[in-house]
Amino acid sequence: LVGSYGKKLLPELSLGLNFKYYLLDGTDNDSGDGRGWNLDLGLLQHGLDWLSVGLVAKNILSSNRLAYQNGGSEPLPQTIKAGGRMQLFGNNFNAAIPAPVNLSVLADLDFTLRSTQTLAARLGAELAPNEFLTLRGGYDGSEISAGLSIKHAGLACHFAYTPLAKYVSLTFNERGWPAEGPPETFIAQP
Repeated sequence: LVGSYGKKLLPELSLGLNFKYYLLDGTDNDSGDGRGWNLDLGLLQHGLDWLSVGLVAKNILSSNRLAYQNGGSEPLPQTIKAGGRMQLFGNNFNAAIPAPVNLSVLADLDFTLRSTQTLAARLGAELAPNEFLTLRGGYDGSEISAGLSIKHAGLACHFAYTPLAKYVSLTFNERGWPAEGPPETFIAQP
């Protein structure tokens, strides 16, 4: 169960919190069932239109653990994530370089405390040659992924490929429809 809260602290800086409650069903005899809770904290900076940077600290309460009914417990993994998105090319005001196509470059870095594999990096890119088509690609240090989105009139079909799985999803966004005109108004006569 996750409860989230977000607040814009400044025009360029936002804060987010996740309160997480875990309830595990581990075994048929209930001895492996467990419970726990923790908190995530995130900051997002969007000062430049073409660059945004974020930082998330996951499971920041180190004293909170998953407690099992058999008396055992284990810590929730503490992770610090830092990432950025740069709108490199684009046909709108929030691109670093004006161009007829949109190209975003993304990177993030995970640092896990108390783990043998402490560092993980991912790179990605998103190319939108027009408003109907978006192509995506990514690399996480060991695997390559690819994606494709086709959008029209608020309906979008998304395809994603990783070496382990393929995904398909459909989304509907009513904001994709053309904006309605101003409402008709009638001026009453005295």
